[in-house]
Amino acid sequence: MYQYSVDFTVGTLLSLMDRGKIKFEPPPSTDEFDSYALLDSVVRDLPIGLFVLAEHQHTGEYVVVDGRKRLHALNLLLRRRADVDNYPCRIAVLREWTRDQLKEVFLRSNSHSNRSADDLTFVWIETDTRCPHGAK
Repeated sequence: MYQYSVDFTVGTLLSLMDRGKIKFEPPPSTDEFDSYALLDSVVRDLPIGLFVLAEHQHTGEYVVVDGRKRLHALNLLLRRRADVDNYPCRIAVLREWTRDQLKEVFLRSNSHSNRSADDLTFVWIETDTRCPHGAK
């Protein structure tokens, strides 16, 4: 597995979601996450943290490994705000991964919470036989 970093804008992230290129399921609850604080951070041009995406080798789609709640909040709150379309978001993109490696990254990035690797939704990992390196 290797990674590279890229800066997407909020507009780019929302566009990728609209085109089905970022695969994730909305979090079951946003109670513990203050979505409005995220909106305030974006409006005030404060950093909102790193998103970690795993890129599918064959389709160019991404699955969200870390940042699902923030991405969901951006989708809900910023969809109609053209003034934040150019806000930069730092993305770590993982390539040539295995399922076990993604689980490890997920667990390490969520070590402060009570979440388990079962919370990581593998949208196309389990069903797509073209997954890189036999990701299982």
